[in-house]
Amino acid sequence: MASVREEAYELLRAHGLVTVFGNPGSTELPFLAALPDDFRYVLGLQEAAVVAMAAGFARARGGPALVNFHTAPGVGHALGALFNARQDHDPLVVVAGQQARAQITVEATLTNRDVVRLAEPHLKWAFEPPRAADVPHALARAIATACAAPPGPVLLSVPMDDWTQAADTNLAQAARERRLEAANVPARGLVREIAESLASAQNPALVAGPELDSEAGHAAAVALAELLAMAVYAPPATGGSGIGFPESHQLFRGVLPPAIGPLADALRGHDLVLVAGSAVFPYYPYLPGRPLPEGCRLLQVTCDPDAAARAIAGKAFVADAAETLAAVVSELRLLKNEGRLDVSSFVGRSRSSAQPVDPATIVANAGEVSAGAERGVVAVGAACRALRAAAPPDTAFVVEAPSATLALRNHLRIDRPRSWFFTAGGGLGFGVPAAVGVKLAQPDRPVVAVVGEGSLQYTIQALWTAVREGLAVVIVVLRNDEYSILKWFGQLEGESEAPGLDLPGIDCLALARGYGLAAEAVEGAEQLHAVVAGALARGDGPLLVEVPVERGMAIA
Repeated sequence: MASVREEAYELLRAHGLVTVFGNPGSTELPFLAALPDDFRYVLGLQEAAVVAMAAGFARARGGPALVNFHTAPGVGHALGALFNARQDHDPLVVVAGQQARAQITVEATLTNRDVVRLAEPHLKWAFEPPRAADVPHALARAIATACAAPPGPVLLSVPMDDWTQAADTNLAQAARERRLEAANVPARGLVREIAESLASAQNPALVAGPELDSEAGHAAAVALAELLAMAVYAPPATGGSGIGFPESHQLFRGVLPPAIGPLADALRGHDLVLVAGSAVFPYYPYLPGRPLPEGCRLLQVTCDPDAAARAIAGKAFVADAAETLAAVVSELRLLKNEGRLDVSSFVGRSRSSAQPVDPATIVANAGEVSAGAERGVVAVGAACRALRAAAPPDTAFVVEAPSATLALRNHLRIDRPRSWFFTAGGGLGFGVPAAVGVKLAQPDRPVVAVVGEGSLQYTIQALWTAVREGLAVVIVVLRNDEYSILKWFGQLEGESEAPGLDLPGIDCLALARGYGLAAEAVEGAEQLHAVVAGALARGDGPLLVEVPVERGMAIA
């Protein structure tokens, strides 16, 4: 009779989950001991790095990823990264070890005393099967739950002795064969209401969020914008885990400010705003004001019921954003054919009314921004332009440089879906391991991680995995010797004397070399361009490139 472990392998194989991102402990050994030859185990040296690698892998491949780590301590180490994954809607299936069943009641060492209470606030679902025979079914449920809209991380705790128990083959086969399919087609009434609202608006705008970060999402957003000559905005960069509209398109007006008052000011002139695939809105600094310009209505389409429920304004529809926009375009064309929509009157209106978002409004009344490069350092904008020129058009950029994020968005102008990888959760430690995951999912694609020297430290162990796996990832460290974003927040909050905001003496080159990476320091934008372009062309292994940049908040 097959064991629970053997049936679990079959189920995982049926779902294409044959890459395991993990950091093993004693309670995981029974699951890993007989790992089939067609499975790949990717070792991370710390659980937060493991989760971020899996998140990058899942996003790049457009499907779930499998994670395995150690009982309660491992889950505890991973909680910050799991928080990010929940915010980013990353479909991660986490299988964590647990003490042997005979010792759970007495709470022997490493017992995860309450799996659900420990992890569930950061997960869609957490569960420990009551019987060994239930493990395959619970695993099938975990996969289905992780992938169902809105996607997100789940956790299954499995006592270590369950894996070698005899499986109930009937239940295991049923679990392996079952599937969950969601109907993504929005209701006709919803589509007609949105279409008629857009048709009757004088100057509507589209805010294209990360749920549109796919080929279908971009195509639907572009079709709608071009049909109505609509101005298109990106939601605030704080929520930009993906990009929902090509940012060099002539109708793209920029990234909205991440605060209530400035965001409403940026939308002035519009009488209707359609937010597709985003929360309303991912604010961070509290700058109060009206949530919308006077006389402006807002419609929201998102797959996330929670995001719809908590929206600060407007009317929300829970549906697939890409499917909804595609259906709205079809409905508008029907209205046009019926003579109820004259699109000729819309030509040029996005250029004659709403102006592009001024990056300065993002930090209005919020402290100083970088005014220019100091002597001996590179302007962040110049570094961003060098990276854009060095990288081929299909490059995947993984970004975790908080004080340079807006400058990178403004200069890189990402056009291709799944080419901007960022965490909307705000927790550091995503960048380098996520780049490792992206490269594992798409080995033939150029991958560039752009991080600060501060954020690099959170999951620096991922450098070792990049070397071990032979991944040609280019990691660009923008070094400014401080937590620039925190100094900016200090100015915003009127608290500029906080300790611990300077980072002198971190030798990122030596740290990288200690993990086995090639590492190089550059002194100017031209040298940065040459080194990054050469590394991407060679593709012969990971490289860390450090460039000294100006201090302060960079937006252009």
